Amino acid sequence: MDLINVEENMIKNKMAYALSAIAVVSCVGVFGTGGDAFADEGCFSYGETSYSKFSDARNAIEATETKTGTIVLTCSKSVTSKYSINAGTDITFDLNGFTYSVSDNNKDGFGVKPGATFTVTDSSSSKSGFFRAGRTGIINEGQLSVLNASIIAGENGSAIATKSDRPVLIKDSLVSGYTSFTSTYPALDIYGGDVTVDNSEIMLSRPNTSLIQVADGGNLVMESGSLKANGSKMVGVAVFGESTFTMNGGEISAKSFGLSGNGTEVEWGTTFNLNAGTIKSDTLAIYHPQVGTVNIGDGMKIQGGYGGIEMRAGTLNVEGGEFSVNDDAEYSVVANGNGPTTTGAAVAVAQHTTKQPINVTISGGTFTAPVVFSEANPQNNSEEDIAKVTASVTGGIFTGEILSEDLVDFVTGGQYAIPPAEEDIIPGHEAEETYEGSGIYEIVPINIDWKDDYLEKLYDGEYAVVVDFQSELFADHRASLKTSELSDLSDFKLTNGGDLLMALDIDMVDRDDVRIEVKNNKIHVYIDLSEEDYNKLSAYDKIQIVYLDENGNETERLDAELFNDNDWYWVEFETTHLSTYGVVGVNEGEEASDKENGAGISTTQVDRLPQEVTISSYG
Repeated sequence: MDLINVEENMIKNKMAYALSAIAVVSCVGVFGTGGDAFADEGCFSYGETSYSKFSDARNAIEATETKTGTIVLTCSKSVTSKYSINAGTDITFDLNGFTYSVSDNNKDGFGVKPGATFTVTDSSSSKSGFFRAGRTGIINEGQLSVLNASIIAGENGSAIATKSDRPVLIKDSLVSGYTSFTSTYPALDIYGGDVTVDNSEIMLSRPNTSLIQVADGGNLVMESGSLKANGSKMVGVAVFGESTFTMNGGEISAKSFGLSGNGTEVEWGTTFNLNAGTIKSDTLAIYHPQVGTVNIGDGMKIQGGYGGIEMRAGTLNVEGGEFSVNDDAEYSVVANGNGPTTTGAAVAVAQHTTKQPINVTISGGTFTAPVVFSEANPQNNSEEDIAKVTASVTGGIFTGEILSEDLVDFVTGGQYAIPPAEEDIIPGHEAEETYEGSGIYEIVPINIDWKDDYLEKLYDGEYAVVVDFQSELFADHRASLKTSELSDLSDFKLTNGGDLLMALDIDMVDRDDVRIEVKNNKIHVYIDLSEEDYNKLSAYDKIQIVYLDENGNETERLDAELFNDNDWYWVEFETTHLSTYGVVGVNEGEEASDKENGAGISTTQVDRLPQEVTISSYG
C-alpha cells in the first residue's frame, strides 16, 4: 500500500487563498486506487451532463462548433489513463476543490497537442483541489495555463513538461515535483517556448537535481512567487542552450546554486536578466560557468552562504542590487575543473578550464562580504587566455576587500570600507576618505601635494603632462590636460619656423572643473613622451615651446629641454601661465616658412590624446 502524506501549503496573495501540497515519502509507487474518497462514475461535468470519463466530456466539447468548454470535476477521481487535449480545442479543467489522480506510475496525466489550448484551474473557495500525476502531470505542446490550481508530479516525471512555442502561464498556483531519492526529474521542465510564473510556488525536496530546467531556447519569466529547491545539493533554476531566465520579482531559495548554467556549453549563450527579486542559497547563489550574459538590476538581492556570484565564463553587467555572503564565510580559491572555485566573495571571477572570455562591469550595487570582488586564475591558464578576462568597476558600495591576481587599473569609482590597492585603481586616481574618520573611501582624481617639488607622470597613455606649481597658492586645485580644439596641426600658424609636433591645452581647474586663470607664477611643466617621439625630437637641433592663441596663432616662444632618464622621456620647460602650448622642433638656421606643420607627429597620434587627465604628487 502506497504511503502518501498530504500537508497543507499556504500561498499568500492579494486574494489570500490557500493551496494544498503533497509530499510523497514512498519510493515504491505514487497513489492508491481510490476507496471512498474517489468516486467511480459521473465525476466529469460538462454543461448539464455528467460523464464517467474525462475523455467523454472532452469528446462532447470537440463535437461543438467552437470546440471550447469547461469540464468541472464534481467528485475526487482516480484514473489509469492519459488523456489528450487535441488540436483546435480550447478546454478548461476545473478541479472544483476535488482531487484528480493518475494511479498508474507509468502514465502521464494530460498531453496537450500542438494547436490546442488547455487551462487547469480550481474555482472552489477553499482552493483545496489538486491534480496528482502518475508520471508527468502535463506534457504540453500547445498553449497551457495553470490558474489557482495545484499540480503534483508523479514518481518518474515532472509536474509540467513543456516544449511548445506557444505561451505557458502558471499563476496563483502550486507546482510540486515528486520527492524521491531515485527520481531525477525537475518539477518544471521547459524545452523551448515562453513560460511565465506569477504569484505561484514551485517546490521540490529531492537531492542532486534541479527544481526547474530551461533548455533548447526556452524563456522563463518569474514575475512573483517562490521557487523552493529544498533538497540536498539542489539547484533552483538550471538554464542551458540559448535559453533565457528573467526575474522581475519573487524569491528563489536553494540548498545548492539558486541559478546556474553548464560549463561545457561554449558555442551558444544563455541570458539571465535579473531585474528584481531575491536569490538565496546555502552555498553559492549564482554559478555561471558557461558562455552567456548576466544582467543584474537595482531591485535584486543576491544572498549566498559562501558566495554571491561566480563567473567562470561570459559577461556580467551589474547596475545595482544587494550582494551578501554569510559573515562566517572564509575567503579561499581552489582549482576546480567541474564546479566553483571561490568562497567568501560577493563577486568572483575565475576563468574555467574552457578558457572563455570573461567581461565584468559593475556600475552600482551594495556588496557585503569578506572579499567583495575577487579575480583569480585557479586553473593556471596561460597569460594569453587570462588576457581575455576584463573588469571595470565604476560605482557601487563595497564593505570588503578587492583582490585581483591578474587585473590592474580597473577601478574608477565606488565607495569602499577597505580602499582598493593602488594597482587596481586607474592611474590618475586614488582612494580618498570622504571626510576624516568616516571610514568610507571614494575613488577621486589625485590632487597635487603642493609641497613636493617633483611630480610623477599621470597615466600610461600616449602622452601626459605634469605640472609643478612650486607653490601652496593653488591648494584644492588641480591641473587638467586635453587635446586642443584645433586638433589638426595644419590649423596652427608658426611665425618663427620649425615643425609643430603636438599641441596641448594645459589649464588649472578647481574641484568643480571650473578653469582658473593662472598668471605670473613660476610653473614647471613636463610633457611625457613615448620613445618613438623622443627619437623624432632628438633629430632636431633644439626644442622650443610656442604659446598659441585661440585662433592657432603663435604669440610667444620659449626654449625647452629634452630629457631621457631610465626610459622616461620628456620635454621640460618653465612658464608663468597656462594655456595652449605646442612643441616645436627647430634646426639651426631655419627661418620662418609656410610649410605644413605636423612633420614630426601625425594627426592621428594627437587624436589619441586623452580628453582630460589630472595630476598627482610623486611618491
